[in-house]
Amino acid sequence: MIRTTLTRMFDLRCPIVLAPMGAVTGAHLAAAARGDFDVAATWVGEGADLIDRVQPAAEWLRAIVEQARAQRSALVAKLA
Repeated sequence: MIRTTLTRMFDLRCPIVLAPMGAVTGAHLAAAARGDFDVAATWVGEGADLIDRVQPAAEWLRAIVEQARAQRSALVAKLA
């Protein structure tokens, strides 16, 4: 069971929150709730078009660190 601030706040036993996904109900929701990933896994494909390249983890981490440093520098410059 995944426990987060949201699941604790609302005492959720199944951490599925459908905000603007009103059309996702019935069999798919029930499958996700019971852990039937043969059906629930269809949701994963919705983000596939967001992948624009495949990189080693070290490159991703390096890019994230560089972005964080740039943002920190920009914030420090604003506060100075």
